[in-house]
Amino acid sequence: MAFVATSGSTTRSVLVIDDERKIGELVAHFLREDGVKVLIALDGQEGLDILRREAVDVLFTDLCMPGENGVDVLQKALRLRPQLTTVMMTGHGSLESSVDVFRLGACDYLTKPLTRQKFDAAWSRVLLARRAQAQLHSRPGRAALPQGKSLDSEIVAQSAAMRDVLKIVSRVAATPASVLIHGETGVGKGLIATAIHRQSTRAAEPFVQVRCGEVSATRPEVQLFGSERGAFAESHERRRGCLELADGGTLFLDDVGELPARAQALLVKVLQDGRMSRGETAEFVPVDVRVIAALRSDLKVEVADGRFRRDLFDLLNVVGVAVPPLRSRVEDLSSLVREFLVRVGPMRAESAFQMAPLRFDDEALKCLARYDWPGNVRELSNVVEHAALLSQDEVIGIESLPESLRTFQKAEPIDTLPVQLEGNLKQIQRHVLLEVLRRCNGNKAAAARTLGLHRRTLYRLLDKKES
Repeated sequence: MAFVATSGSTTRSVLVIDDERKIGELVAHFLREDGVKVLIALDGQEGLDILRREAVDVLFTDLCMPGENGVDVLQKALRLRPQLTTVMMTGHGSLESSVDVFRLGACDYLTKPLTRQKFDAAWSRVLLARRAQAQLHSRPGRAALPQGKSLDSEIVAQSAAMRDVLKIVSRVAATPASVLIHGETGVGKGLIATAIHRQSTRAAEPFVQVRCGEVSATRPEVQLFGSERGAFAESHERRRGCLELADGGTLFLDDVGELPARAQALLVKVLQDGRMSRGETAEFVPVDVRVIAALRSDLKVEVADGRFRRDLFDLLNVVGVAVPPLRSRVEDLSSLVREFLVRVGPMRAESAFQMAPLRFDDEALKCLARYDWPGNVRELSNVVEHAALLSQDEVIGIESLPESLRTFQKAEPIDTLPVQLEGNLKQIQRHVLLEVLRRCNGNKAAAARTLGLHRRTLYRLLDKKES
């Protein structure tokens, strides 16, 4: 397969770093028809020296080499040439190492032995990533983005934690990798998913969101694949499923931990086979979607308990993105408040309030900063809207804040808990649960977060009687 038309002006030079010379020669053989210059280095230091003196567009580097390993080479190479498109190669592939190299900025992960089919698929993704990168840098006004904003201006990122999230977003967006976004309710997982789609090569194609808790447990194939007219009693017309609607674009599985078991099995087959059918008698049709999933709880616990399929988890969790809770990114608070005050302005105008720039006074800001925001950014938005609409002045005071914020007291630290070892394990467990709940002021969601449990698990344990 040749890629002359696509690679011509943007991909002129490839560097292969591998202690086996035949790997570099094989890449050169595969690219001989594309007019791409292939440079070969037998160790990391030699490869970095080439990068310092040569204009290289794409880097293929082995993971395990004498001296500097591929991860070290990858990090140093991207510091030397930030626009470099990189692919990691290894004969010892694992899910963990693939996640690590994607996070570091690799475009793809190639396992040995290196075949023509594997290389062609990886090279196609390299060219797509380079095309997306070129489009991204040619967007008008890109250099004028304000500090603390992403390419999607709805995301505030003054804090180091959120800037790290956006770095992962920008690196993974141009790749075809599935992404698993996890974080508490209200942190903005949907915004992150949208940002990945908008920065990807699929940005012009559909972005289809599926609320997994609303997928039917008995007939999920209708929502996923659609149905032909007359396929069942209620089917009066042909219906398109979410996979067909998202074909060519991105499928966003929101709260994927709630996906029914039958739907999980169906989704695994489609993602593995790349095709679907609208019914038992219908023909199979190819489907091309990039999957982004979001969840509130730790899917590893759900997998261990048998409530979520391991194979689906592995398919979704190629790259994981952890969105931090608002209480751990307080640097973003003031910027978020300003953003929400701007949005609430038109509502005040409709309420016949005077139009003037809104702001919180110092006491109100201190109150906002003191609160632990169990509902995260979504809760902050609601509070700002509440206060702005109650206040008739452009300076909003603490009296306009909800009482729950004004009277909030920080929960006791839970570094240590006194535990009496009398009684059986279930009684000790219940004592710990109740003590953590007390220190969280009765807030079960906060207690579950502290204990690293899903809220449903906490409720189930609290409901069990002592024995």
